[in-house]
Amino acid sequence: SGCDFIDYWDPNTTFNVTWRRLGGDPRQVGMRFDAPKHHAAEVNGGFVWLAQATGAGANVNFVVRVFDDAGGLPGNMLHMETFSVPSGSPPDYYPFYFASPVSVPGGTFYITFSADPAAPASDTVKFLSDDGGADPSFFGLAGTAQRNGRSVYFDGTTWFTALDFFGGLFDPNYDFFADFCFFFSFCQDVPAYVGGSFLLPIPDDPVNGYLASIGAPLPGGETWNGVGQRFVSEGPETLKTIKFNVLDVTAIGFPPQSFYGPASTNGIILSIWPDDGAGGIDQVAGPLASVTIPGGLANIFPYTNNDGSGATVWDTVAADLSAFNLVMIGPWHATAEMTSDNAADGSVWIGWDAAGGLGGGSVNMKTAPPADNWETMATSVEWQTWISGEDNAAKMTVERCQDEFFQCQTQLAYVGGLEAAWGLPLNIAAKFQGTQVNRLEKVRWQYVDPALFGQDGMDYQQQIVVWADNNGMPGAELWRSPVLDTSQLVGYPGWNELVIPGGLQILGDFFVGYEDASTNPNAFFYFGVEEDVEIRTGAKYFSTGSGIWKDLGDVIGTDANAVIEADFCSIPLEERSCVPGDDWVTLGHDFARTSASGNSVGAPQCDLDLTWTYKHPSMVTNFASPIIYNNTVIQSFSGATSSEYVLLDLTSGAVLSTINTTTYPNALGGIVRCTPTVTDMLGFPVLLVAGGNKNAFSAFDITDPANPVLMWSINSTNGWLGHVGGTTGIFNLGTIRYGTATVVMVNGTDPVVY
Repeated sequence: SGCDFIDYWDPNTTFNVTWRRLGGDPRQVGMRFDAPKHHAAEVNGGFVWLAQATGAGANVNFVVRVFDDAGGLPGNMLHMETFSVPSGSPPDYYPFYFASPVSVPGGTFYITFSADPAAPASDTVKFLSDDGGADPSFFGLAGTAQRNGRSVYFDGTTWFTALDFFGGLFDPNYDFFADFCFFFSFCQDVPAYVGGSFLLPIPDDPVNGYLASIGAPLPGGETWNGVGQRFVSEGPETLKTIKFNVLDVTAIGFPPQSFYGPASTNGIILSIWPDDGAGGIDQVAGPLASVTIPGGLANIFPYTNNDGSGATVWDTVAADLSAFNLVMIGPWHATAEMTSDNAADGSVWIGWDAAGGLGGGSVNMKTAPPADNWETMATSVEWQTWISGEDNAAKMTVERCQDEFFQCQTQLAYVGGLEAAWGLPLNIAAKFQGTQVNRLEKVRWQYVDPALFGQDGMDYQQQIVVWADNNGMPGAELWRSPVLDTSQLVGYPGWNELVIPGGLQILGDFFVGYEDASTNPNAFFYFGVEEDVEIRTGAKYFSTGSGIWKDLGDVIGTDANAVIEADFCSIPLEERSCVPGDDWVTLGHDFARTSASGNSVGAPQCDLDLTWTYKHPSMVTNFASPIIYNNTVIQSFSGATSSEYVLLDLTSGAVLSTINTTTYPNALGGIVRCTPTVTDMLGFPVLLVAGGNKNAFSAFDITDPANPVLMWSINSTNGWLGHVGGTTGIFNLGTIRYGTATVVMVNGTDPVVY
């Protein structure tokens, strides 16, 4: 999570482009801003460069819109607001801050600009962009700006990426700053239930219960009124909602509104409980949160009315837990029970997993109603007798929102524990190994009471300090606790614990330690150390004489660790591999254009060695990338009138074969800028390539990459019109320069190439 202020306009542009819009013009220009995975956005506004703003009135309007993402183009318009500047304002940045921040749940968003559609045509507003890395054929001007693929263009009817709209020749970055924040937001419904169902009603009491009515009451005469499920949060998770399913009984052959009808009053209590450490519900501690759903058909059967009239056979009863702010780590339980133990007040049929599932279910077998008696399904004598030994999972779901800092740990700066105490006026620090982004939450340490050495009554004071890592030594100070005196400290063998309010965000490794804050120069403290061993290079001390940090072992004459512990959580890192992963068979790796293979070749732990280089003897590659399929590298090269696709061995760089204009004069021409695609949807590898100014598109069988075989080619010699020849405006329509293919399956069998 965090906030940013971004402008994609490239200052290295060779020239700028102005986008003139008159009042009433519906066309829009804009940029895409991508959110990290599992983040929502809040857009505040920003500043836009206006090269001109003139009109007949005192002010000239422009309109700013915010859209969410729909597969790489603007989707739903989330906000539209009109802004004004005085007519005749000089070229400059002008603010466009929205009346209220615009929320974008999906994270990725677009900001677009247009003239005021209600303004007269005499109003003129001009927006600015860089040169968009323009191709020389684009008005004869060559651009140098970085292409980002983020710009979008609305022609009054349809949205395009700028690259698509301008035929791949131009990708402008519009000059405006966006002020926005991203917030981590990863919530999901986590069901306990997998599949299959045992079905029975609750409550089931010995007098009015269903089991009693069929002559099969619970073995011990208990009242069964409740089912629960054990969940485990591996990292901090906020619980939002419990969802509990009840069955419309017409689905299992009972008359409408059997067991629960218009006169029924039984409600449902949905609760969250702590775990007792043995896998069961901690009934001594009691529930952490409880919400009661009032009785009545409208509340308990809101969709089906328990009469077969719903679109589904399962009703969902939900409880909002937001007000409780339940942040869970480790095991916990969700339960559902009826407000009355008497089946005559209404009972509901519920399900639990008949296929093993997660297990960890619980049942409320009341031996002395109304007192709860929660038992695990795995150990309940009644359940085991009744259900023949199953450890089941309840048919319930909990919405859980994962904390951004999800991976939590307790890290020790020692191996065994305190072995000695040193009475020196030193500032001590211990190193902790973090990931890229961490949140330090608690620090624990052991302090040796000076009274043990006959120095009772001294007003000793200390502070806990956190430092950044600076090449293995404490660096910049990140946080300092209030001063702690002897009355606030617990002596050895006890532990002191300090909670950092809200946590402290730290990048990478860090140090935690304590400083002597005593005003009495004779009141130095005794710190505990572990001797003759080091972890993460051991404890450090600050040398007041030299003004630098040093190894503590240099002072005490032996390796030493400080007896300090730290609780911190980290943002999980996406796992990457330093070894070759999957193939890269098309532009952007795959047809979703994720541009991610799972290989972290740029990571410092992944050493790269140059093994070979290939340079074409007469042609160049332009706006095209290589692909990799089954240890074969394929790259396009082109000149003005001819081109060549070269197939190379991935390991050695040796040329395996070429596909060129000489061999296929109708399939390949010049000015090719195609990143090829390989698909194996036919059961063998097919290479798909564009033909440049031959206006062709072709497929080759490369089962043997040393001997490609032409399968088909659509071009002007066989009736293919493609991009109709000739030149219209900025478009050179007689070419297929880029032609990167997308391949999909139709009806699961027929491959279609776009």
